[in-house]
Amino acid sequence: MTSDLLKDRQQGKKMKKLLLTALLSVFFVGCASKNLDYPRATTFPYSTQQKMQAAAHWNILAANEAKLISSKLSGSPLIHISCKSSGCGANGMNNSPFAEAYREFLTSHLVNNGASVAIHKESGAYDLEYHVQVVTHNDRDGLPARPGALSATAAAAFGIYKAANDFSNPAQAVIPLAVLGDLALYNAVETSTSNTEVLVTTKITKGNRVITSNSSVYYFNAGDASHYNNKSSSTSKNFSVTNVN
Repeated sequence: MTSDLLKDRQQGKKMKKLLLTALLSVFFVGCASKNLDYPRATTFPYSTQQKMQAAAHWNILAANEAKLISSKLSGSPLIHISCKSSGCGANGMNNSPFAEAYREFLTSHLVNNGASVAIHKESGAYDLEYHVQVVTHNDRDGLPARPGALSATAAAAFGIYKAANDFSNPAQAVIPLAVLGDLALYNAVETSTSNTEVLVTTKITKGNRVITSNSSVYYFNAGDASHYNNKSSSTSKNFSVTNVN
């Protein structure tokens, strides 16, 4: 028993020395130079972005936009849904699966919010335009692990190690395994971050005035790009962004 205590104390002293060395290293590296030939790249504050993986998500987007539009227009406005982006087909409409569904979802939610939707362009009606732009990133930096992930993994691994060496109660190994399982469930809210995004802009105009405009950005899986690109036009707005060092 005494020998085990001595070993633990020695290991504790070693860990303190390693921690002190690491802290000093960080301090000296930070003080090494205050002059740079060009700005150092920094990341943005932590944020999240939703990922579209179902038509139900398109419906949620349309519901939010219809609610926003209805809050900006008083009474029972008459709205004509059009498409004036470069991705429109010969009939003046974007024919991608997303655009077709989005148009129908918008119509339903606008009517449910008290607006009238004109099938054909009428005098005095508001114009509702929407633009769909696909962006593909070809060279992006990977995302770091969440804060605390490494500490939790190390603590769980140490717990398994201690339990494996304590033959009197090997069932203790279940505890760190449960911690790892909870960590995995906690992170389950986050899905894979793809390199493809879709920008959807919905605006209301009347004459030469923009009454309201709102843009939303979502991730989507690269294999679903055909959902957002116009089927009948090769001029759909599909942008590729490359990181050039």
